Amino acid sequence: MIPPNAGSIHVGGCANVPARFSGPQAAWRQSAARRQGGRMLWVKAFHIVAVVCWFAAIFYLPRLFVYHAMAEDQVSRDRFVIMERKLLNGIGTPSAIATVVLGLWLISFNGSYYMSSGWMHAKLGLVLLLLVYHGICYRFFFDFRAGRNQRSHVFFRYFNEFPVLLLIAIVILVVVRPF
Repeated sequence: MIPPNAGSIHVGGCANVPARFSGPQAAWRQSAARRQGGRMLWVKAFHIVAVVCWFAAIFYLPRLFVYHAMAEDQVSRDRFVIMERKLLNGIGTPSAIATVVLGLWLISFNGSYYMSSGWMHAKLGLVLLLLVYHGICYRFFFDFRAGRNQRSHVFFRYFNEFPVLLLIAIVILVVVRPF
């Protein structure tokens, strides 16, 4: 059986240059592949940083909701509203936007491969669920801010576990690529 990259030269850890090119043309193509591969690695690094920041916010925000739901005095409630707003608007939402933009940029480097992979479709579906979860967090924040929260601290303790399950599934899909 012939390997799928037979007759190609592996360049820069990310691209194959057909072996039929030689001389200056091959050097130019190899140089272009290295540049693209280098760009892709930078985009991937910043994507990972954005994901880590987003998940830090997504893990901590419901924990703040737990304490906010338990707060009995107005000073504490006001403090939690400030903390939740700063977490959502200062870290969570910018990180979510950066994650999505950088993720789409990564897909653009080899769109035909990624969009034909089942694991990528599953991952994108889970990311969409995470974005919905983020939106629900906003809804809870607005309820707390307006003094309309009807949920108990126990509800928010369970609500806090959902992104953990999403993170585990997304990491397994990206690393193992089971289908």
